[in-house]
Amino acid sequence: MMLGELDEKAKLKRAGGLLNSVIKGLNENNLETRQKIIELCGEPCACEDGDLDIAKKIAEECTC
Repeated sequence: MMLGELDEKAKLKRAGGLLNSVIKGLNENNLETRQKIIELCGEPCACEDGDLDIAKKIAEECTC
């Protein structure tokens, strides 16, 4: 069981490193491209939570 937990922690660490690289890479794109990428990343979360109204309100208020 301990080995399985270590494997899961390693997977999470790798995923975290990947996300950090993506976020750093966003700075190399124009504002429109960054906004579209961030929007696409947020859609699965909004759909999973089942509350697209909150996501729409956040998008409308965003000043990024």
